Amino acid sequence: EQLNHQRDTTVQPCYTTIKDDEKNFSISYLKNKSKQARNPVSRWSIGSGSINEFAFSPDHVLLAVVSQDGFLRI
Repeated sequence: EQLNHQRDTTVQPCYTTIKDDEKNFSISYLKNKSKQARNPVSRWSIGSGSINEFAFSPDHVLLAVVSQDGFLRI
């Protein structure tokens, strides 16, 4: 029996977005219609400019981000 796997096929990700327009922050979660286990992938949009630095807290619960707009976000 041979498995047919199309590894060169491009599949566009589909994200669900949570937005806070007042603070210019959003988190997008990858939609998964199947009930199979998956790797939870998300895309974060923080601020309007590029990120200069980021660091995780020692307990890996918090993320501090300094962006081009001059703000430190935790």
